[in-house]
Amino acid sequence: LGLSALKHSNPVQVAFEYADKLHQELDKTITVTIWNGNVPVVIKWLDSSHFLAVNIRLGSELSPFTSAAGRIFLSHLPRLRCKALVESYYDSTSPVPRHMGKPIKKAMFYELLKSIKQSNLCCFKEDFLPDINVISAPIFSLDGTVSTVISLLGYSKETSVSTKSIHVQAVKKASTEASLKIAGRSH
Repeated sequence: LGLSALKHSNPVQVAFEYADKLHQELDKTITVTIWNGNVPVVIKWLDSSHFLAVNIRLGSELSPFTSAAGRIFLSHLPRLRCKALVESYYDSTSPVPRHMGKPIKKAMFYELLKSIKQSNLCCFKEDFLPDINVISAPIFSLDGTVSTVISLLGYSKETSVSTKSIHVQAVKKASTEASLKIAGRSH
């Protein structure tokens, strides 16, 4: 009966439920993204009561390299698919990804992806949006793949990306609880 109930849960609806809870609890901008095969796409956007000047909205496609949600998805792709995307990106004329304000070379980017996968967390400290921090965590499906990513955006002076901050802890808690509800376990 338990496994049958899990198979009938809708991962996107569960992600929306936890995004709504985070939004109500913290009054921060919250997004939910899915992977369309090449890039993350924003499928839910909840504005905080404090206006954030960003050019991302519902339906926006994000870079797997320059967005926190994108790096979560990228870090959990099969190894060969991830490698193909990273090699292609670094061979192009695209801007070098940044981490904690500094450009990162390809070898270091691979290390960063390993760290993201191990911690199931990706934080941006003003990396691509001035004065804005982002905290993202994966929500897993029954088969162990990342179904969605939940992200919190806020002004850097009000939104710490320290692992012990209330914002990081709240995003991690939401992703863990949503994964438990969908898959019966966290990852």
